[in-house]
Order: sequence, then C-alpha cells, then structure tokens
Amino acid sequence: MFPIVSLFVLALLTVFSTDLVSSARHSLEISDLALARLEARNQAESGVALAMAVLAGDTLFTCDHGGESWAQELPCFRSVVEGEGSFTLWYSQLALTEAGGSADQDTILGILDEQSKLHLLAMPPEALNRLPGFPSSLVQVVTSWRLAHFPENQGITDIEVPDLDFFADLAGLDPDMRAWVGSLVTTKGDGKLNINTALPEVVASLGLSDALQDKLERFLAGTDLLRGTKDDGFFPAVDEIAAILSEYATLTATESAEAAWLQTLAPVKVKSDLFRLRSLGLDGSDSGRVTIETLISRPGEGPPRIVEWCES
Repeated sequence: MFPIVSLFVLALLTVFSTDLVSSARHSLEISDLALARLEARNQAESGVALAMAVLAGDTLFTCDHGGESWAQELPCFRSVVEGEGSFTLWYSQLALTEAGGSADQDTILGILDEQSKLHLLAMPPEALNRLPGFPSSLVQVVTSWRLAHFPENQGITDIEVPDLDFFADLAGLDPDMRAWVGSLVTTKGDGKLNINTALPEVVASLGLSDALQDKLERFLAGTDLLRGTKDDGFFPAVDEIAAILSEYATLTATESAEAAWLQTLAPVKVKSDLFRLRSLGLDGSDSGRVTIETLISRPGEGPPRIVEWCES
C-alpha cells in the first residue's frame, strides 16, 4: 500500500512541477512581450520628440513651404537606431486619382502639413465636388450638418467641429475610402489652406483655371518639378501672390484677375500651425511594435505642443 501511495504522490508532484514550470515560462513570455512593447513605445516617443524639435527649428520663418526641413525626407526620419531599437517618422499619401486607394500606398518619410488639406466645413459644396472622386454622400452629410449647426456670421474657429470620422460614419464610408478622403480634407484648424504646401488636386478645388493652376504648380515645384525639395518655390506672404506669379510667368488678363482673387478673397494662407505624423517604434528584436499618431500645434509664439495623441 505504501509504495502505491508514494507513487501517487510522486505523480502529483510531477504534474504540479510541470504546471509550475509551464506557468513560469508563460509569465516570462508575457514579461518579455511587455518589455518589448515598452521599448518600442519609448522609441516611438523619441520619434515624436524629434519631430517637435524639427518643427521648433522653423518657427522663425514667416511662411511654411516644401523646401523647409520638416517637409524633407531627411535621413534622420528613417529607422534612426537608438540603443537596441529604432523609430521611423512617416505619413501616407494616397493616389488622389483613385478613390478608395490602398492606405499603404506611397509612404512618405517626414511630417505632414495638416493645412495642406482642404477644410471640410470651411469650403462650399462646389469646392468639395471638384476634388477627384470625392464621395457625394459625404458632401451631402457635410452640407446638412452646416445648415443645422453652423450659425451665420460665425467663423470655423467659433464652433466645435467634430472629427472627420464623425462625418465619415454618417456618410457610410468604408475604411479605404475614409483613408483616401483623409488625405484630401481635414476638420482641424482655422479653415484656411496653405497655398505653398497644398497638393495640385486640392488647389484645383478652389476653381482656378487650368492655365493658372499649371503655372502655379510649376512655380511651387521649382526647377526639378518635384514637390518637397529644397528648390520649391513659395509665397512669403499672401499679399505677394499676384505679384510673384506675374513675375514668374506671363499672365493673361483673366489669369491676373484669378491671381488677385486668390490673394484677396480665397481662404488661403502661407503659414501653417498644425502638423500630423506617425512615429513607428520597434524594439531590437522586432517583437515590440508601437505606432503613435499625433497632431502637433505650432503657434506663432512658443514651442510646438501636442494636441492629439493616438497609440496602436
């Protein structure tokens, strides 16, 4: 009887010890994953800190344009290794001629000027309809919301504006269309478009003639005809738009009138105060991965500050 009991106890001890080892191993794996994610988060935060430092370095300039350091695909934005991890600063620019394009299309290093986009509520419906492939359901939703919630004689900064997702939900947009729309429009800021950084498709929504828009785009792209490079042209002040364009290229009477309208009546500016970026942090083993998306405000005076923060 005693040997049988001993064997039974021994068997129980063996099972218990096996469970204990398995539990300990599982706990260690969880701890390793937690540490990996913590390291990745630290790296992503380092990327955000770098972006804020770069933006702070440009606060002395009176305008923002594609030739500034924040708009460049700088080497320091790509997988900068610190210790055992890395971070990458990037944003997605979707193909504007294909509604519903992949959100992974054309990943660009650097920081995005949020005011290079059209403000969804500050522009009339006809401007939104000029955007290539823009969903009519969203235009209808925005128009209805403006009539119900936008008092007359009030500016866009005088009311509380919902996020873009709010309008996308009401319009029933799928994730791909939602991402594509987000590359064209915003609900953030004062409602004005930075003419120096706005994409051609966004500028076209203002209703300029093809001829003037072509001259404007060639001026902004610079001699290499590429946006976001150091030779980009820019307007140092809104009240210099017409004079600079007429000096750059010969304008017809109609084009001169359009340039004057752009300078005096259009909702444009040349200095931005809102920037968006994603900072991807990785630990040394690539088992930890954290992405931080932030919206950074850079006022005319004082350092940049974070106004939105989302981790995934």
